[in-house]
Amino acid sequence: MNKQERAIREKRTNEAIKKDYMGASGKLGMIAKFLGHPIVQEGTGMMDVTFLDDPYDDEDEIPTTENLEVQEMGYEFNGLTSGLHLEIKYLYADQEIVVQYKGYTVYKEAAGDLFAFAPFPEWENLIDKLCLKVKARKKKVEESLEPVIEELVQVKKQSWLQKMRMRWGI
Repeated sequence: MNKQERAIREKRTNEAIKKDYMGASGKLGMIAKFLGHPIVQEGTGMMDVTFLDDPYDDEDEIPTTENLEVQEMGYEFNGLTSGLHLEIKYLYADQEIVVQYKGYTVYKEAAGDLFAFAPFPEWENLIDKLCLKVKARKKKVEESLEPVIEELVQVKKQSWLQKMRMRWGI
């Protein structure tokens, strides 16, 4: 990477930080999480392929899904269902966030490093509108979790008291 490209990358990184796009807790990650759907993988992703017949294969055996492992890999927001030509993906493995607008990658970040950021008001205005929906959804989720959290706090307090009674005879 030459000196000029490095300077542009640094400038765009600073701009992305100011606009709160960076990271899973930034605007883009929150849109993917609260308005998107989980990306899941079934199985290990590795397949054993052979073209020879297995002499020990039991043909009466019915394949089941109980041995399949389901793993959440991240979140994806697809705006086409609501008339927006915007897609946001957040993948856990590489801490990668990719935003595509009208088929073009306008933002790409992986492990805290910015690889692409084309700031245009056209897609950034959509992000700001979606953030309003995220705030409403997040508030609703937090309100529904509030009683559960309160109960967990009470259980934690009781277990701490019980531990102190056992240890110190209080």
